[in-house]
Amino acid sequence: MTNTQPKPYTIIDNRRNGRFSSALSFDLRNSTKVTRQLTQSKDLDLFPQYVEFVMGLKLVIFEKLGFAKTAEWSINDTGDGFICLLWDELHAWTALKVARILRNFFEEALASQNGVYSFMGNEQLSYGIGLHSGGSIVCRCTQMERDFFYGSVVNSAARIESFTKTFVDTKVILSAYFVEMLQAQDAKANKKITFEELEKKYLKKLTAKRVDVKDAKERGHYLYTVKWPIPEL
Repeated sequence: MTNTQPKPYTIIDNRRNGRFSSALSFDLRNSTKVTRQLTQSKDLDLFPQYVEFVMGLKLVIFEKLGFAKTAEWSINDTGDGFICLLWDELHAWTALKVARILRNFFEEALASQNGVYSFMGNEQLSYGIGLHSGGSIVCRCTQMERDFFYGSVVNSAARIESFTKTFVDTKVILSAYFVEMLQAQDAKANKKITFEELEKKYLKKLTAKRVDVKDAKERGHYLYTVKWPIPEL
């Protein structure tokens, strides 16, 4: 007997729309060590203050970026980090905009926030951001009011982000394919800077050779970073 009931989810295949997708991986460094000490602290006000700080990150994403206005994005939150997948027409430029806003937010916020945790010595908060482009599939499940997404673009972005631990002075790392996607979307993007200006003034190649980021791509990736600050996009 054939099951004719509709599936409780809708599949969005970003390999078929001709524009693929971009993923942004964000991780808050040392958050496990910090939250462990704050959870056990005798000062009961410290941990709620930390939670307020992390919630400020959520407000940056959902309010300042106006993501609620579009359905062409999804986010998997991990509390102190997240993977954000975007598949709008200009997803690479949108992802770079997210990275710019997050970077500016944390460069300003972490200095004062870490002052609260001076008693922890070097175990203070930092962050890393990885950006990559590629194919993906999203399962939009209305029953659970959440999305599930799949594809190498997500895994690769997370692996690329982890290289901010290797390049310790680098907070944002881009894959070469993400840079290519920025160039491909340049003509359609309504922004204050062209790809040519971005490449000439602000993009910096991190690796002379392809790097194995452990994402099963045998050839590896060339990695780039951004020379900050960059203009508003």
